[in-house]
Amino acid sequence: MATRKPSASPDWDADGPPLHANLARIDKAIAALALSGSPLSAGIAREWHRDMMRGLDAGKAIYVGEFRGEQG
Repeated sequence: MATRKPSASPDWDADGPPLHANLARIDKAIAALALSGSPLSAGIAREWHRDMMRGLDAGKAIYVGEFRGEQG
């Protein structure tokens, strides 16, 4: 089993201030999109996922902004 090396970034699963700040930013983006009447796209969902993980240690960065089953 491979061990993860320590990271200077908080873990993505640590319910802390960096994650909360990222989610607050995405919440505003979701509200703005809803008010604009623009359609949601896969690209926007990917962007929100990348933004949610910004500054966090995702373990495998290859999965950030991707859908399950897609090749990274």
